[in-house]
Amino acid sequence: MTKSQAEIELNRLREAIETHNYNYYVLAQPTISDYEFDKLLERLIQIEQQFPDLVTPDSPSQRVGGTVTKNFPTVVHKEPMMSLSNTYSPEELHEFVKRVQKELTAEGLGNPEFACELKFDGVAVSLMYRKGLFVQGATRGDGTTGDDITPNLKTIPTIPLRLKSNKKTHALLDSEFEVRGEVFMMKKDFEMLNEQSEKKFANPRNATAGTLKQQDSREVAKRKLTFSAYFLSSEALSDEVSHWERLLLLQSLGFNVSTHRTLAKTLEEIESFLNEWESKRDALPFDIDGAVIKVNSIRQQKLLGATTKAPRWAIAYKFSARQAETTLCSVTYQVGRVGTITPVAELEPVFLAGSTISRATLHNFDEIARLDLHIGDHVILEKSGDVIPKVVRAVVEKRPSDAKPIFPPTHCPSCQTPLVKPDGEVNLYCPNEDHCPAQIQGRILHYASRNAMDIENLGDAIVEQLLNTRLISDVADIYFLEKKQLADLERFGEKSAQNLLDAIEASKSRPLERLLFGLGIRHVGLATARILARQFPSIDELATATLEALEQTEEVGGTIAKSVYDYFRKPSTLRLIEKLKRAGVKMHGEKSEIIHSTHFAGKSVVFTGTLETLTREKASEEVLKRGGKVSGSVSKKTDYVVAGREAGSKLEKAKTLGIKVLTEAEFLALLDS
Repeated sequence: MTKSQAEIELNRLREAIETHNYNYYVLAQPTISDYEFDKLLERLIQIEQQFPDLVTPDSPSQRVGGTVTKNFPTVVHKEPMMSLSNTYSPEELHEFVKRVQKELTAEGLGNPEFACELKFDGVAVSLMYRKGLFVQGATRGDGTTGDDITPNLKTIPTIPLRLKSNKKTHALLDSEFEVRGEVFMMKKDFEMLNEQSEKKFANPRNATAGTLKQQDSREVAKRKLTFSAYFLSSEALSDEVSHWERLLLLQSLGFNVSTHRTLAKTLEEIESFLNEWESKRDALPFDIDGAVIKVNSIRQQKLLGATTKAPRWAIAYKFSARQAETTLCSVTYQVGRVGTITPVAELEPVFLAGSTISRATLHNFDEIARLDLHIGDHVILEKSGDVIPKVVRAVVEKRPSDAKPIFPPTHCPSCQTPLVKPDGEVNLYCPNEDHCPAQIQGRILHYASRNAMDIENLGDAIVEQLLNTRLISDVADIYFLEKKQLADLERFGEKSAQNLLDAIEASKSRPLERLLFGLGIRHVGLATARILARQFPSIDELATATLEALEQTEEVGGTIAKSVYDYFRKPSTLRLIEKLKRAGVKMHGEKSEIIHSTHFAGKSVVFTGTLETLTREKASEEVLKRGGKVSGSVSKKTDYVVAGREAGSKLEKAKTLGIKVLTEAEFLALLDS
């Protein structure tokens, strides 16, 4: 066979294999037998091996796997992959629909349509396509950054490597665009995996998450994963192309898109969809934990905007949890990294919603009193969102005569220090933060966690071992570990010691917000850490900030400000920061662009309507660069209202209050001047 003949044959085989792939996995209508399909793939691989320079990135042979990845590179998402607000309550669903209808009516846009879709219980991923080819796939991660798992995602048959071109999709394929969706495992494939595997997974979601992080893509290819697309973002599409129309475009491109969806105009139609699938959920071939309700219009979505954590135009409605009855055998106590004492129910093991449950948090002692729990009680257990187990009530009528009341402990179970209960709080605390072993271990594990400094292989067992051998006593000590010290420990060898040291070294260059989150300052989550890092671009600036300066930081309330202020006034904190500096840990953020502007510095700006040349997010960013503030509502403190196309009630309120109204052209002129 000549090279030109091979090229013609390869093109024919690739087209035939992808067509059969689509028929089998997406349409569920196979037109050839598995044996015939395997023969086509075998022939393709054989020719590609003979002519390796003819192998293309979109060849079906790439689905077989073979790439081995030691570390997954980090990917910054083009748009944040935000989580959804959850509700289990019909009342909260009603409030969501009413709020959306009210806000859009106030903007003169009338009642919205809602797209209702099933919520797969899997792992969210982002796929990037360029010129119709799949070029990169990533996990959600912390919403801003995720892990590049492209080789593993290429093995999933329902992720197209090359997209279909037709009249509907031609313009789209000329651009780079993003597709998001869920990777999950069918129930039958999960059962087969557990039968064949020594390690038994608790449920399909855990199996999916574990599979996607396999370092050898050949192993991923052996496990049958499925992908369903539910999001399409492209600059080639105008805001007039609705979410529903984008789902249809995804189908035209060759994606597997769930057919279990509907468009609803009223609350009654939404509830009808939810009731139908809550009753049918067990008959589905895959797991779901609820449904997602989204405003269908993209223009309306952008107008409604988002909080720091979730879009305001969508909500996840979780179906009622499944329940089981078991026995409360005892209560143990966990000590958190800030000294919080959490009671944990030790239960007679019971199978519930895909996994065996033997422990469940009881949160605090007010909760124990509310539930009137006794040792020996029969209790009702349920999984919140079919994931997190919790005790919902005691079966009082079955309470045995020898059942014992549960009393709070008086001393820390880790260091025996007398416990305290601050005024106005429900939790007990261990005040011995500098010497309590459980708190020290918790802080180090938190510092090494994925969303903090992301130190691979520094897990519970290793941290406990390092503490027990007194090689470390705080998070800074890990940077002074030596290879010989590690290699001499049990479970370690030369290679594993070097791997850990490499991971520790890599953590030194993490962004400032990850360091702030990793330090474990009380009340400071990752989102707050990002805000603080923007406002105070070095650890020294934050450490010396006044309480007033912290309180004046946008989205940082009095409680958080006091917590941060107090944290940096502890001698132990200052010693820790100095050790981290000596170790070479990055202590400053990237300087954001600052533009001096007399027009916007200290001014409050509100946007209303649709801007033609800038997105709302970009326009807000330009105001912030110039020292201004962006608000979502008009008040007497507002300095400018920027009115775009189809501006609504905010414009009317601005006129009533006598606030200066800018056209988009006037706003752009002020930005430039």
